[in-house]
Amino acid sequence: MVASLVAAVGILGASGMSSAAASSGSTGGSPAQSTVTSLKQLVAQARARENFLLNQVQTARKMLAQERAEVQRARAQLASLISAEYTGSPDGLLQVLTSDSLSQALDTQITLSRLTDAERGALHQVVANLQAERRNQKTLVVDQQQAVVTEKRLQAEEIVAAFEAANPPPPPRPAAQPTTSPKPSKPTSAPTPAGPAPTPTPAATPTPTVTPSSPPPSPSPSPSSGPFSINTNLTQPSGITLGQIQQFLQGTPLEADASYFMAAQATNHVSAIYLVADGVLETGWGTSQLYLQKHNLFGFQAYDANPFGDGAAFPSDQACISFVSWYVSVNYLTPPGYSVPNYPGQPGEVATGAFYNGPTPTGMNVDYASDPGWAQKIAQIGDLLQSFPG
Repeated sequence: MVASLVAAVGILGASGMSSAAASSGSTGGSPAQSTVTSLKQLVAQARARENFLLNQVQTARKMLAQERAEVQRARAQLASLISAEYTGSPDGLLQVLTSDSLSQALDTQITLSRLTDAERGALHQVVANLQAERRNQKTLVVDQQQAVVTEKRLQAEEIVAAFEAANPPPPPRPAAQPTTSPKPSKPTSAPTPAGPAPTPTPAATPTPTVTPSSPPPSPSPSPSSGPFSINTNLTQPSGITLGQIQQFLQGTPLEADASYFMAAQATNHVSAIYLVADGVLETGWGTSQLYLQKHNLFGFQAYDANPFGDGAAFPSDQACISFVSWYVSVNYLTPPGYSVPNYPGQPGEVATGAFYNGPTPTGMNVDYASDPGWAQKIAQIGDLLQSFPG
């Protein structure tokens, strides 16, 4: 720039000298003074040009800084898009790259990046509202599912309430006992506690005089199909799952017994659906005093005249479920004419089929309960249990 300035001064000086000389000839002034004046003018012009160029440089530098800032923002925008894509956010890099017009998609992203703070805040609020709406929809689905479960449980509770209304507790026993007692609603044999830690054991059970020629038939290994009803074969696997029983009994004192019902089905070949339904019906969802004080889930030996006083006591829920399921299998669900080993830990053999009228709730109702609607209530509760999700 200095070299150009010197050259310009030289050129202008030469021309200035000629014009100065011409001027001096016409004005009569000193030639030296004219030359000095011309040089001062040239220097002033050169300085003005230099200032102009400096201003241009400053402007160019500002524009370069702005462009660099724009590049940085574009890089940050690209990084944000990539990050959003990797975190699974919608409208990320993948959408930009797969757009029909890549240029238009990038322009859209750049426009979004230039939104004012107020506009960006409003956009973020819209996104937050959409996310909240999705969460509300998920919560609604969960609430609807829970409502279905609650409705089914309420139906089961209505069945239990109807059973309790049809079988109210008897009045206190009078001082003078009658010579004959009403027909018991439960079998006459019962577990007898023995020792400080009693184990339920069956008392004397009628044994037929005929010796069987073949062992009792084994239940079919295939689960029963179709809805649970009064005619369901209770010796076949129910097809119910532990999760269904836990869902059905959730929040009740019987919930902890879910695995015991499944174990009894596997060991004694008695439908777990029936066992759960009978336990719910007889205990009022685990609220009866016979259950709370004696672990008696099935009203075992709870005769109509004095159900609590006569009802058998068990050391635990598990012991009750194990023994009563065995007892029901041997006496109610297996045809007569066979002798089978006694309850585990007890000597001898016992006869089968003492109260056999068919291996169904209808058959059991003949001698198991005094309520003629017992089988229907068991079937209704069992059908509700069967409909619960696993």
